[in-house]
Amino acid sequence: MGLGAKLQAVKRPSHADTWPTPFDPTQELDWGDPVTSRRLLREHLDPRHDSASRRPAAIDVHLKRLARLLPQPPAAVLDAACGPGLYAVPLAEAGYTVTATDVGPAVLRHGRRLAREAGVMSSCTFVEASLVDAKGSQDHDAALLIYHVLEAFPRAVQARVLRGLATWL
Repeated sequence: MGLGAKLQAVKRPSHADTWPTPFDPTQELDWGDPVTSRRLLREHLDPRHDSASRRPAAIDVHLKRLARLLPQPPAAVLDAACGPGLYAVPLAEAGYTVTATDVGPAVLRHGRRLAREAGVMSSCTFVEASLVDAKGSQDHDAALLIYHVLEAFPRAVQARVLRGLATWL
């Protein structure tokens, strides 16, 4: 079954005959697939729900909290699984040097566009990278993994993801 057919066959949870098996590759979407990435971008930017990203007001609250928790700018921050740059770009605007990674080409393009429009391309770099295999340069002062991304991986893979993020620090 092709990706388009899989996407059309997806039912709302309340209408599903059975729950899918977690982490079953026949059930999971490939977030790095260009079509899936474009669909996820649309969901990230939809302020009517919190299903992919938070609403703008919630992101503002999170950014204020991060300002208290992160080292002071110009600290280097890794925004792992950054999505469309909704945290990376404001952090760069606040004076941080940000490396933003994701597997989705559409969300990365959007993040780059936001960074260009905000005039922070020199301090905000977007990199296509998988969390499973990501190895960093050990020159970051903090790493962010926002919005239940770790829980999207099977438990056995989660430790590997965290070890990979540690290589950036």
